[in-house]
Amino acid sequence: MQQFDVVVVGGSISGTLAAISAAERGLSVVLLERKKIPGEKVFCAEGISQSSYHYFFEKNPRWISTEINQVSLFSPSGRGVRIETPGAGYILERRVMERDLWVIAAEKGAELRCGVRVLDIGEWDGEGREVVTSDGKVWGRIVVGADGIESLTGRKTGLVRGLYPGEYHATLQYFAYHPSIEEDTAELHAGPFAPGGYGWVFPKGKGYGWVGIGVDTAKKPGNLRDLLKEFIRKRFGNIKIIFISGGGVPTTPLRKRTTDGVILVGDAGRFAIPVSGGGISHALYTGKLAGEVASEVLEKGPATAKRLSIFDKRWKREWGKEEKWYFIAKKIYMRMKDEDFEILYDVVKKLFEGKKIREFHPFEAVERILKASPHLLKLGKKLLGGYHGI
Repeated sequence: MQQFDVVVVGGSISGTLAAISAAERGLSVVLLERKKIPGEKVFCAEGISQSSYHYFFEKNPRWISTEINQVSLFSPSGRGVRIETPGAGYILERRVMERDLWVIAAEKGAELRCGVRVLDIGEWDGEGREVVTSDGKVWGRIVVGADGIESLTGRKTGLVRGLYPGEYHATLQYFAYHPSIEEDTAELHAGPFAPGGYGWVFPKGKGYGWVGIGVDTAKKPGNLRDLLKEFIRKRFGNIKIIFISGGGVPTTPLRKRTTDGVILVGDAGRFAIPVSGGGISHALYTGKLAGEVASEVLEKGPATAKRLSIFDKRWKREWGKEEKWYFIAKKIYMRMKDEDFEILYDVVKKLFEGKKIREFHPFEAVERILKASPHLLKLGKKLLGGYHGI
């Protein structure tokens, strides 16, 4: 049985960043991915802020489909407001990005194994854990679980259980063509077609883009295909559908993401922005952090739960209060009715229409919105002052 310093379960962006981060620090790493080809399937709408992207990478044209310079927001009644946001974000080309990151991981020294399913994670033996795969067994001093929202790693090691309705959002989207999809404009839509969530149009260029919805599973939304059809009918009438994608997005954080010999990253660790479901930036950050922590901890000895807890502490120090603020925002958002969104639309239009927003600060924006409407202030007063008062 081969032994490694780090066994990474799951080869999407969080797992690949963990492998790169650990390997470039001199650790022996194996990266296990059940898909035969990295980036074979994409389950997200591929949006990321430019600031988050450039925290990790130089601009790579291969990885970027479009640059977002405008955001259009729509109320349930269909009223729209356009806000100029120069340089706000990118819509990625994740298929290419993930494959390129695999090449980088290999160049850093990680061993890559595609088409390998992880079947079981063994008990902590005081030094590491055995990982049972469809291609035999390996052993690692640390196992990094980057295996998504249904994380086998998390379930087998007691860090996560199954998700209940309300703890995640269900998503469905089409990659589609319509001539009205603008290349530099992201659209966000509120309405009954997305109970507890929203609809989106994220452009990929030349009239193509992701057209989808995310819904709160606690609201018993019914058939997602019917809801998505309703959104498409309202926004486009008809569109040319190329293919379909979807899945679950964790919107309820965990208290801890580590135990003896295990770190969870990305969706496996429920690292997504609770109010929006956005998870790419958190996947990149936690993957990179896992490699850093693995290197530091293994220099001192076995990766016990106590030693690995610095991963949780660093996450909470950097992002913990923000994560909690967004979770409060999610709970408020879940309570909002169509009439609340219409009021919100009026306030946003008054405050932001026709203005260029070069740097978006969510806490400041929310405070301005709440203070401009007594009705919204009553709903969201817990969000005042950003996360500093949490």
